[in-house]
Amino acid sequence: MKFLLTASGMKEVTNPSLLEKAHEKFQGFADYVIGKETEYVFNPFWDFIQDSMISLGHWIVANLPEIMGYSTILCAICIVICSFTSSQSIIKPIGLWAVATIIAICILGGV
Repeated sequence: MKFLLTASGMKEVTNPSLLEKAHEKFQGFADYVIGKETEYVFNPFWDFIQDSMISLGHWIVANLPEIMGYSTILCAICIVICSFTSSQSIIKPIGLWAVATIIAICILGGV
């Protein structure tokens, strides 16, 4: 048995086409609501996120030489401090700096 909820209460559906018509109306309404939700909520949100990420990427590429310059100075400071403390971990800051420099060269070479 199939039932349909109406304003007057539950009705037993004897004609399956009535149930199908009600289902189609409900599906149409649900599609309308989802479409408006996507149009007014999700699209502006994702547009904002996309614009923010694009702006951040442009800022990073524009300031990458300065960032690498400061990281070179930081690496030199780390090497000096490691040599004063007689620590044997000088290779780690040099390795990290080399990786960052290679990545920066690849990014700036592609622009």
